[in-house]
Amino acid sequence: YKNIKYIRLLKIFELITPFIALIVSQGPRQVIGMTFLVFFFLSLTYFGILLYDVFKGKIDRNEFTINFVFYLVDIVLMFLSTLINVKIISLF
Repeated sequence: YKNIKYIRLLKIFELITPFIALIVSQGPRQVIGMTFLVFFFLSLTYFGILLYDVFKGKIDRNEFTINFVFYLVDIVLMFLSTLINVKIISLF
């Protein structure tokens, strides 16, 4: 059940990314760019926390591998969903 902590952290980062991007940006195109930038920094933070916990011995290599796969899948899904949203926004 240790994995749930990291999955929750990743989901929290996903949820706050658009709000931070909306607050920081000043237009629709800038929102998309800021979303990538904010998610990039939040995902680096997540990866840093994951590495820190591995080196401190809080999680083992198997748990690290599982969480790293979740991390990579999440990055791909966020990237694809952002691209789909860009296509939808550009249609209007």
